[in-house]
Amino acid sequence: MKLQQIFKQTLNESDWQEEHNRLTIQAMKDWCQKMRLRDVRVSKEGNEFVLNCSGNVRIIADDLDYDDDNMVFLPYKFGEVEGDFSIAAGKFTKMRNLKNCPYMVYGNFKAAGLWLESLEGGPGSVGNDFDVSDNQLKDWSGVPSQAGRIKIQNNKITSFKGVAREVTMCNEIWVGTDCRSGVLELLQVEGLEHIEFVAEIATQFAKNEAKEIVTAGRIIDKHLQGDRDAIDLQSDFIDADLHDWVKR
Repeated sequence: MKLQQIFKQTLNESDWQEEHNRLTIQAMKDWCQKMRLRDVRVSKEGNEFVLNCSGNVRIIADDLDYDDDNMVFLPYKFGEVEGDFSIAAGKFTKMRNLKNCPYMVYGNFKAAGLWLESLEGGPGSVGNDFDVSDNQLKDWSGVPSQAGRIKIQNNKITSFKGVAREVTMCNEIWVGTDCRSGVLELLQVEGLEHIEFVAEIATQFAKNEAKEIVTAGRIIDKHLQGDRDAIDLQSDFIDADLHDWVKR
C-alpha cells in the first residue's frame, strides 16, 4: 500500500489536505533556506503555492537538482519578485526552460548562458532588463510582453519574425548580428526606440559587413523614434544600398 493511502486512512480528507499543505509549505521554506534566499514568503494563489519575494533572488544553477535528462530545474513556482531575479550559470549545468520562474519581475531578470532551448515558464512582465543571452534559442516565443530592455544576443535567432506577436511594449532590444530579417515587425512594438546588434567576441567582421550593420541599425532607430513608416524605412535601406534588408 502506498504511503499516501496509509496517510489518508489515518486522517480524514480535510485533515489530510491541511497536513499536506503544511508539509508543502515547510518543504518550500526549507528549499529557500538551502538556496540562501531572503525576503521570500509562501503564498497561496488559487490551488497553488508560490514563492513571492520583496527583495532580490539569485540562484546558482549548480545548486539545483537534476531531472532524468540531466537538466537542472526550479522545483517550486515563483510568483512576483519586487527586486531582481537571476539564475547564474554553473560550470556544467544546463537548463531546458524557465519553468517555475516568476511571472512578474519588477527589477531585472537574468538567465544567461544556461543552454536554454525554450523560454517556456518565463516572466510575462519585467520592469528593467530581460537577459537571456548566450543560450540556444531559435525564435521569440516566450519573451515577456513587457520589458524595459530585451537582451537575446548570442542565440540562434536570425529573424525578427514573431517579435511583434510576443512583445507589446519595450524600450530596447539587443540581438546578434545574424538577426537581419523581418525588421518591419519592429515598427509594431510600442515604445521601442533602439536596436543594438551585438557581435560575438570571437566573431571577426569584414569592414563592409560591420559598416552595413551599423548603418542598418541607425536607419531602424531613426524610424522607431520617428514616423514608423514601413515604406520610408525600406526607401532608406535602398538609398543606403542595403537592398538585402529590403527583401528581408
